[in-house]
Amino acid sequence: MNMDLEISENKQTQLSTLKGKMLMKDNFLYKIEDYEIKEVTETPEKTWLNRNPKPKTKLILTWITIRAYHPEGKFLGYMKADACRHMLVWFELYWFRSTWVNFNEALQAFGYEITEIKKGE
Repeated sequence: MNMDLEISENKQTQLSTLKGKMLMKDNFLYKIEDYEIKEVTETPEKTWLNRNPKPKTKLILTWITIRAYHPEGKFLGYMKADACRHMLVWFELYWFRSTWVNFNEALQAFGYEITEIKKGE
């Protein structure tokens, strides 16, 4: 989804670490498939307090693709831009990953294992 969202270096690290991995919140599953970040350098305007403004580099998330499973409607689809923005601004993505890992550990305690089904096999 196209978006112009300023993100922190911490959020950039989260995205790069969690790209392609399963995430979970409550009973909703997510997977960050791809994204693009560009660096933009801006120089603030001169003011009487700041006569020599220094350029600042910002990280702008230009687009992101997140797949999600909706348990009530029983469908797999792509999240809209506003839902992606909400997820990135309000939540810590590592917490989503931790929830998924904990869920897998609980299943393994009962002897179950989740594996990806390879298409064509």
